[in-house]
Amino acid sequence: MAWVTPVVKGATPPGVGGCAAVVVGDLCLFIGGADRTPRGFFDVWALRLGGSAGGDASSSSDASASVAAAAALDGDAARWIKKSTTCAMGVTLPDRAGAAAVAIGRVVYVLGGQDPTTGVCFNDVLALDCDAWEWSRVAIEGNSPPPRNSHVACAIHGGRRIVMYGGANPDDGPLGDVHVLDLRPNIGDAFWSRPAIGGQAPEPREMHAACMLPAAAAKSEEPSEMMIVGGRSASGTVLGDVCVLDVNAMRWARRGDAGVGPVCAHAIVPWSLGEEPAGLVFGGFTGEALRGVELRAVTSWTLQSVVVGAAAGAGASGGGRGGGRGPGKPPDARFAHAALRVNARATATATRAMVVFGGVTPAFDLNDVVMWVEAEKERGGGGPATADASDLD
Repeated sequence: MAWVTPVVKGATPPGVGGCAAVVVGDLCLFIGGADRTPRGFFDVWALRLGGSAGGDASSSSDASASVAAAAALDGDAARWIKKSTTCAMGVTLPDRAGAAAVAIGRVVYVLGGQDPTTGVCFNDVLALDCDAWEWSRVAIEGNSPPPRNSHVACAIHGGRRIVMYGGANPDDGPLGDVHVLDLRPNIGDAFWSRPAIGGQAPEPREMHAACMLPAAAAKSEEPSEMMIVGGRSASGTVLGDVCVLDVNAMRWARRGDAGVGPVCAHAIVPWSLGEEPAGLVFGGFTGEALRGVELRAVTSWTLQSVVVGAAAGAGASGGGRGGGRGPGKPPDARFAHAALRVNARATATATRAMVVFGGVTPAFDLNDVVMWVEAEKERGGGGPATADASDLD
């Protein structure tokens, strides 16, 4: 396993933080975001990786880390494409950062966000048809949740619904509510509901990260638990807890301190340690400093964590706009970046990778692409001892 900095051809996106990101087919899509001026964006940048990388955590894939790494470093292996999009029926799309995006099939749903120049938060739902590359505004039946940014959202129930948790807006501050968007067969129709949630609710928060993972007792491998890590509370405290929402029972199933430490504005992707599902956490802000370049896998069943990749003293000071690194060297520490899980297909051994794009350092708005690549034979629960979870209930 190693950090890889691919050579990426094509036009280069601006340095941004707070963009939304999804995988659609063989493309990693990055939508919107803002720089530090603050200038907002709502363009769509597509990253096509080499080595037949693509898919999501549920894809079956075969490849080797060496093949994937070599392909990523090949000058023809990756390319940026700025997608030209249209808007249906005169829809106006304001720039936004801190939105949540969910891909269901070849439709990307974008929920909420904030205009970085005016501070206005949104509670709309937009849909991008990735065949026609056309935006439309989803017609919502009934009431919508309060406007928000810096929230999380995931597809559930076979893509029939989207669950959304937390976030913040200037009037209410950090939120702790859970809402479910039921999608109709027609791309442009949906309705929101606010289910009653059992268990002890975690502290309201913004700038947290989440991913969907399979449940321990599930007969199906379809992810049914949303694992939420960190965030920032209403008091401004940066949180380090891990919370698991069972989206079938609509109940907070587990909470604990998995040894991640305080972190917000970080990224997480679905992963695993041995047979146990996990989330792979990278980057973020501790409340006092950038978190550094440590990669930590956090298990969802036992709420333990293992450091799977780190480099002492590397990346903390930044390297300009992220250029000049060779294979194996870690990326710059950062926050407000985007990360996606992709799988690769090449030879005989399954390979998975986390693709990281952009983010912010004290000096720069980043527009680089880095990948953490890991082969099947490197997977497992070995390595440093796990950090025992403590029950916060």
